[in-house]
Amino acid sequence: MNERKRQQQLAEALFTISQRSTNPGDILATSAIQPLIAFLEQGLQQREQLEYRPVLSYCLYCENPDQDRKQAMMDLVEDVITIMKQPTSRGISIDKVIHALRSQRGLSVAAGDPPGAVRQGIFSLLGFLTMLCMIRHPVSSTHFLIADLFIPAIYGVESRLADGRMPLGVLIGSFGRFVPWPAVGEQTAWMGQNAQQARLDVGTVNAFTLVKIGKIGIQWSSLLSAHLMFEEATGILTLFRFPTFCALSYTRGDERSVFSCIMDDSYRTPSAVAQSHNMIFREALLSYRLLFGQDERSRMLYNARKIGPAGVDDQQQPDGLLMRLCGGKESLSSLINDDSIHEKDVYDTAADFPFYSKRLIRLKELAESSRVHHSIRTLWYDGRWPKDWVLACLIGGVTILLAIVEISLAIAQAVLYVHRRDGR
Repeated sequence: MNERKRQQQLAEALFTISQRSTNPGDILATSAIQPLIAFLEQGLQQREQLEYRPVLSYCLYCENPDQDRKQAMMDLVEDVITIMKQPTSRGISIDKVIHALRSQRGLSVAAGDPPGAVRQGIFSLLGFLTMLCMIRHPVSSTHFLIADLFIPAIYGVESRLADGRMPLGVLIGSFGRFVPWPAVGEQTAWMGQNAQQARLDVGTVNAFTLVKIGKIGIQWSSLLSAHLMFEEATGILTLFRFPTFCALSYTRGDERSVFSCIMDDSYRTPSAVAQSHNMIFREALLSYRLLFGQDERSRMLYNARKIGPAGVDDQQQPDGLLMRLCGGKESLSSLINDDSIHEKDVYDTAADFPFYSKRLIRLKELAESSRVHHSIRTLWYDGRWPKDWVLACLIGGVTILLAIVEISLAIAQAVLYVHRRDGR
């Protein structure tokens, strides 16, 4: 099977693409999501030898060295996703996934625990397909290890291989929160008491203000878990580079997926499960409009390719939806055909961004702190200050300065006259 057919198989397995529109104008049509699917397919093939080959061998996807390993990899991905989509998959563990794979291949379920390398392979595969985490190399023989992240909610980077018996959501949860939990309890109460601070004004919280005035850097990540995270030590804001992943996942509605299976087991409170993982995707998509698309200066900054993801991987095309969300005027609701999404000039974090509220409030604090300008140039660039007012201040300042100079010259002339007169 050629590369194009493998990518089509992957798209169908992950997002049920064959049931979607094939209209070239549809942002979620097969042709429009090509950059995302190509990135996922390439990543799977790159990881096959280091991480997934033990699974292929243990479950007999590759019975001989001459077999097409690329196609075997796609078959494995399709089977894992099918297993995860089952209504009975709630609480499923890595070990149960492995046992189900062997059963589907007509193999007996081996007594005892699966080999550690096989557990590592399934853990890595699920982390990559959900775009939540990547495992760290060299692979450990005793622990699951994830690549070190700066996300504050991640309080550990390892878990025992024996935890492969745990429900996947619990295992993922043992590392911390890869995606933020919704605002509940004390946090919601704080937002109610500090309504002004919890409001996000598009004119203040945007990429132009953060980058040009606040001198904050932006980097683009392939991990959804890093979206909207600000690293205090480096002054870098991380954004997810594949909003198409969010849009495809969001528009699936209540259809069960690998991501939803893991997230449903991760949330421990009924209120969190009620809001569900779908809100995460919706908020992530809306955040691109808040930071870029709704502000003219931020759109221009993005379209000038000064802060876009170009250069992250020169071999990969930029995400098509990212370009339209950040560089265009078209609303999110029209882009993904969802009339329930309303863009606003002022957002309420509790109502509009319950999951990403903390991260966005931190960005608001950074944007507002940039009001302490260090030069007239930055003051002029800051669109939050009316330029007529700035001009008035400048003209007034120059006028006062000239008046002072004129008075000083008059005094100097008077003193000089007195000296000459006394000299006579």
